[in-house]
Amino acid sequence: MIKKIIVLSMIIIILISIPGFANNNHLNKNYQVNPGYFIKGEPAPMGISDLGLDSGSPFYLNTSSFMGSITIYNATFYNYTSKSTSFSIQLNTNFFIFGNKTYDYWIQDVAYINTTDNCIAFIDNVWNYSSSNASLHFNSLSGNGTIADHGRFYYYCAPQDFPGNNIDLKYPARISLMVNDTEINNKPAVNFYYFDSNSWVKYDTVIFNENGSYHFMVNGYNYNPAGLLSDAELIIGGPGNGSSTVDLSSNILLSLYYWNGNNYQEINNAYDYGVDTAETVSNVTDTGVYNANGSLFAHITSGSGRLKMIYNSNDVGYINLYSGIKTGIININGKSYGFKNGDANITLIPGKYNITIRSDNNIIYSKTIIIKSNSASVIALNYYRVSFVSSNLTNDVNWYIIINGNRYNLTGANAYIYLKNGTYNYRIGSYNNYFIPVTKNGTFNVTGNNITIDLVWKNQTPGFNILYIPIVIVLIALVLILSRKRKRVT
Repeated sequence: MIKKIIVLSMIIIILISIPGFANNNHLNKNYQVNPGYFIKGEPAPMGISDLGLDSGSPFYLNTSSFMGSITIYNATFYNYTSKSTSFSIQLNTNFFIFGNKTYDYWIQDVAYINTTDNCIAFIDNVWNYSSSNASLHFNSLSGNGTIADHGRFYYYCAPQDFPGNNIDLKYPARISLMVNDTEINNKPAVNFYYFDSNSWVKYDTVIFNENGSYHFMVNGYNYNPAGLLSDAELIIGGPGNGSSTVDLSSNILLSLYYWNGNNYQEINNAYDYGVDTAETVSNVTDTGVYNANGSLFAHITSGSGRLKMIYNSNDVGYINLYSGIKTGIININGKSYGFKNGDANITLIPGKYNITIRSDNNIIYSKTIIIKSNSASVIALNYYRVSFVSSNLTNDVNWYIIINGNRYNLTGANAYIYLKNGTYNYRIGSYNNYFIPVTKNGTFNVTGNNITIDLVWKNQTPGFNILYIPIVIVLIALVLILSRKRKRVT
C-alpha cells in the first residue's frame, strides 16, 4: 500500500505531459497540415492516431466523444537516464468551443503504468491551445483538479480508492480510456473515463467558462491556433514531463474509436504515431493488424520501426445499417457493437462476416455478408416495434403469440417484438393454465410506425370445478369401503 501511495504522489510530480514543440514556420500552408514537419522518426509518440489525412488528402471529423481500447499482453519499458520502468498511454484530443472567439483545449486522458509491478493509475490534463502563448486563467475552467504552474496546465489524479485505480494489472489486461462532451449549467464540459475492471469509471468533469457550440475535432486542412495539429491520438510514450522511454519487450494492441451519433466506430484512417505530445518511445515496431471479427488495431512490439500510415479508407470497408430500431446490438463474428437511433456505421477490414442484429434480445436479422474494400455493405431494415400491453396478466407469466405462422415466446404484461411493414394475423396462447386470453386471435397492420396492441386476459384462480364431482364421489366410496373393512376386522 505504501508503494502505491508513493506511485500516486510521483504521478502528480512527473506525469505532466508537455505539448509538442511548434513554431510558426510551417503556417504558410493553410490548406493541408504536414505532420512530418514536427517529427521525423523515433523516439516518437507511437500508437494509433487520426491526423485528418486520408492518403495525403485532408478531411474534417467532428464528434462528441473519442474512445481508446488497449489490450496489454506484456510490457517492459525502461528509461536508462532516469532508471524509470514506467510508461504512459495517452488519449489526446482537441476540444473546440465556438463563440465570440474560437477556443481550442487539448484534452488528455492518461493511464500511467509501472512495468516493474504493473501498477496502473489514471490522470487527466487540460492545456489551452487557443493561441501560441495561451494559458489557463484560474476562472477559465473548473473540475476536481488544479490549475498549476501559473496557469500553464490543469491536472487531476483519480482518487486512490476508485475502482480499478492504483491496482496491479494481470496480463492480458484490457483497458479503455474515453472522453465525451456534455453541458453543465449551460457551459461546455468534458467528462473523463477509464475502464480496466468491471465498469466504466468517470473520475473527472471539467467545465469551461465559455459560451458557444462545442465538439471534438480532427482537422487535416489547418493547424490549430497554437500551430499544432487538431488530431486524435492513442499513443504510448514516457511517463511524463516530456520524457522518453525504450520498449524492451511488448505485445500491445491499440484501437481508436469516435462516436458517429449512433455507435462507436473505428477511425477510417490511421497513422502509427502522434504529434501533439512530447512524451516519446523508441525501439517500437507499430503495424496494422486485423482480427477475425474485422477489428482494426495498431500492434505494438519491440524492435526498430518507422513512422507511417498503417491503414486508410481504401483498405477498409463498412457496414451501414438503416432501420427503425430504437436501440440494438450488431454482432459481427462474435464482436458486439451497440447502437441507437436506428442506424449504425461500422469500419471493418474486408472479408466474410456472420452478422446478427438483436433488439431487446430478439434476433431480427441474421445473414452472412461480404465486405469489400473502400465500399459499404448496406443493411436496410424497416422494422418497427409492436408492443403488447396486457391487462389482468402478471409479469411472471410466460405466454406466446403466433404471427403469420411464426411463434414468439413472451413474458409479462408488457412485451414487444419488431416487425416490418405488413398485415399480420395472430393467435395467442398461455403456458400457464391459470391465465387465458379473452381475445385469442386478431389482425393488425404495421405501416411505418411503432404500434401498440391491447390484450385482455382472464385469471382463472384455482377453485371447485364441476368436472371434479365424479372424482369426489369415487374418493368418498373408497373411504366408506375401507371403513367397513376395519369394523369387520375389529
